[in-house]
Amino acid sequence: MEINRRNFLKLSGAGVAGTVIVGNVSAQAAKTALHGSLLKPEKIIYRNLGRTGIKLPIVSMGAMNATNSNLITTALDAGIVYFDTAHSYQEGRSEEMLGDLLKSRKRDSFVIATKINTRGSENPEKDLTEKFEKSLQRLQMDYVDILFLHGPGTRELVLDEKTLKLFQEFKKQGKTKFIGISIHRNIPDLIKAAIESKVWDVVLTSYNFRMQDFEDVKKSINEAAKAGIGVIAMKTMAGGYWDKEKTKKINTTAALKWVLLDENVTTAIPGCSSFEQIELNIKLLSNLELTEQEQQDLKSDGTSAGLICVGCEQCVPQCPNKVPIPDLMRAFMYAYGYSNPNLAREVVDNLSIEQTACNKCPICNVECRLGFDIQGKAKDILRIREVPKEFLV
Repeated sequence: MEINRRNFLKLSGAGVAGTVIVGNVSAQAAKTALHGSLLKPEKIIYRNLGRTGIKLPIVSMGAMNATNSNLITTALDAGIVYFDTAHSYQEGRSEEMLGDLLKSRKRDSFVIATKINTRGSENPEKDLTEKFEKSLQRLQMDYVDILFLHGPGTRELVLDEKTLKLFQEFKKQGKTKFIGISIHRNIPDLIKAAIESKVWDVVLTSYNFRMQDFEDVKKSINEAAKAGIGVIAMKTMAGGYWDKEKTKKINTTAALKWVLLDENVTTAIPGCSSFEQIELNIKLLSNLELTEQEQQDLKSDGTSAGLICVGCEQCVPQCPNKVPIPDLMRAFMYAYGYSNPNLAREVVDNLSIEQTACNKCPICNVECRLGFDIQGKAKDILRIREVPKEFLV
């Protein structure tokens, strides 16, 4: 089917590129939208970021979806100081927005991190260097506080000598204070590799209550903390919804508290695209106690596998066509769970996969430990390539 603007608007509600639906915001959030500030909590819980010497509030902010600079201002005024972005987020607009806003602030009043990767590059070192220089230009900064290697999927990439030397050189040049890796899958193994390297200062890792292997993840996080590596959590919302149709919303406050009750996690970076979300997160800066209702809200009724892939990679060797299943499942979550079709498209575009890859098998024999309909979800999210990019912004 040819997708034009009219068809896109019809499809967006069903999911190929879901739109953000903003519900009724609280009176305080509405006031914030007008005046750009929330009251700073009297007592904020701080934790040390490993051996870096940086002390952070337990809640920070992912700027992946943020397009309104007033969101950043509100977060700063309320006590949030660490902001996470990436070279690729919103095709660079995320870094540009942060740069325009933060240039008027004292450099030691905030902590900024960005991420670069080498996907599909024939000359990784040159590509990484050019991307980092471009990121610094967009941010209008001489240095970032943390530079992450974005999403290395294997131990080999985490321990690659050329990459390690390059990131160490960035530190030596003063272009970044600390270096780290961001991890979406194969988490325990990659955290152990980061420890073995004795080079990476920080790990940014997926961590949420829906992980079936969270005990292994928790153990590896503990080992990282003991080794002096700072641990930052992402994907804490576990996909945002229990189901694709968005009839069962995950209690994201409870989910975030669950992660932060692990004291080896310094801070979490929930993405914020509304003042109401920031208001909820700010309340957690001083209180992590789970109520009885919140504890109940974190229990699945068993009727849905949810939207988040835990990245165990048990599916990968089962696929005869070598489809990058975990990446497609992550893109699916971005589109349906987080209402971020632009990021979903970015993930899909970075994959070397044919549009019809999942049509080659009449029956998909890949079994997911979470019960995902692998073939159905893969075919569904691959349709996003048919949508003109300007419709996804």
